[in-house]
Amino acid sequence: MDLLADQPCCISISPDTTGEREFLPSLSEFADCLMLIDRGYFDLNWFDEVNSHQGCYIARCRNNVNPVVDEAWQADGKALKHVKGKCLKNVAGKLLKRQRVEFMVHWGGDKEHKIKARLIAFWNADEKCYTWLITNLPREEFTLDEVSETYRLHWQIELVFMCKE
Repeated sequence: MDLLADQPCCISISPDTTGEREFLPSLSEFADCLMLIDRGYFDLNWFDEVNSHQGCYIARCRNNVNPVVDEAWQADGKALKHVKGKCLKNVAGKLLKRQRVEFMVHWGGDKEHKIKARLIAFWNADEKCYTWLITNLPREEFTLDEVSETYRLHWQIELVFMCKE
């Protein structure tokens, strides 16, 4: 989907029994591209591969993610020092529901196999739980608002396909 031209660039149609992953471009094609991904595609190893090919991603996470928190900030930029080094599940219940929070996190303890990412949490009042986004976009270049709004574009693409069905 070309978001600037507001039109699809490429469409692959397959039987409903075929998994969508096999239609993804090769990882080498992700360099300097941004992928907007739903939580059904959540795969830390795949995210790590996209990152190693200089690609970027924003994906919705499953609610059961449990990385170790390296750093955290409220939406107003205030650091949350008390969560450093703790597992996400141990701090998620203590977050304020009225304010979004962002985390720098990692999975795995081995330096060679450590996967680092940025998580953004916001409360979904309808579902009564947090929505989690994972991205490798740098915090210094992309604000919490920019990442959240960019992911919302994903739903515009989904709506195109729902209308076609």
